[in-house]
Amino acid sequence: MLRARSLSVLPLVALAWPALADDGTGNDPCHSDELPTCSYDADVLLPDLMTVVPKHLQIQNEHQTEKLRFSNGLANLGSGPWWLEPEFPDDSSGSSCQAAYQVLAAPEHFPDGALTVGDEDIPAPEGSYAAKCHKGNFDYHESHNHWHIDNVGEFKVCTAADWAADGRRCDPASTSSGTPTQGIKYTFCLIDWYKLGDNTTASDPTRNYFSCETGFQGVSPGWVDQYHHATEGQEVEITGLPAGSYVLVSTVNVGALDGEPVFEEEDVSNNTSWVSFTLSRASKGNPKLSNEVTACEDDDYLATLEAEVADFVDTWRDGDAAVAADIVDEMCGGKTTNK
Repeated sequence: MLRARSLSVLPLVALAWPALADDGTGNDPCHSDELPTCSYDADVLLPDLMTVVPKHLQIQNEHQTEKLRFSNGLANLGSGPWWLEPEFPDDSSGSSCQAAYQVLAAPEHFPDGALTVGDEDIPAPEGSYAAKCHKGNFDYHESHNHWHIDNVGEFKVCTAADWAADGRRCDPASTSSGTPTQGIKYTFCLIDWYKLGDNTTASDPTRNYFSCETGFQGVSPGWVDQYHHATEGQEVEITGLPAGSYVLVSTVNVGALDGEPVFEEEDVSNNTSWVSFTLSRASKGNPKLSNEVTACEDDDYLATLEAEVADFVDTWRDGDAAVAADIVDEMCGGKTTNK
């Protein structure tokens, strides 16, 4: 069953950040003035955003356009929630742009992994959080009639040679029309979709974000917001891309690789995962994928992931080695998607 990303009964269902490119919303993109520095105390609990290794790669041919589609997940392995809210949850100004905020919790606001406020508390009242930082704008999608979060993440397809030379900072390849094989991730909301290393229920107290019906959104520590390959936006155009070896690169928190992340988090060095593949073309030019190799088959990547998961499990799961092994497997794309 595909995850429903539909219009809510409330006016704000998602957030938007300043677009790096055409934002795809059908209206003029939102733009922010230079945002103020986000200041907070040392005891603030920050998220640590990571990407699940992409899987279910397939090519869709539509109206003479070739799209590489894939499933992907946005994970939080930090000490605090990735907590987002709108400035005005009941705004009726008609503006296509509104301010969006990342809300930061201290230990007293996040006991045992559960927030002390809920989706009925928007905006979060003073005293229920440690800091609140302006992180961009809501961007209204006129044709879809709902709000989008942009710049949550970035997808790109690089040649294997460029990837080998420049790693995660490789330049995207180009389609036959010269368009970069790159996309900004659009989504309708961020929620706790599944818990790493656990088959859990909606009543799990650490599941803080579970509805698209309000602007109270995010990803809790140990949870993943997952996107099926059929979801809108889970694609990179590769029309006319020559046969050869390529790497699909997925990065959460746009700007992280350049030292200018949109969102506050603990570590921006671990925000990328990837999968390499061979693209071949039949006599009529039809594309085909083969020889997929994931980031977790790279010894250095896997060792880093295992160390990060071990730290997370020590904090949140009593150091259970079996749970750590399950989480590593799921971060490597081993979780079966049912949507």
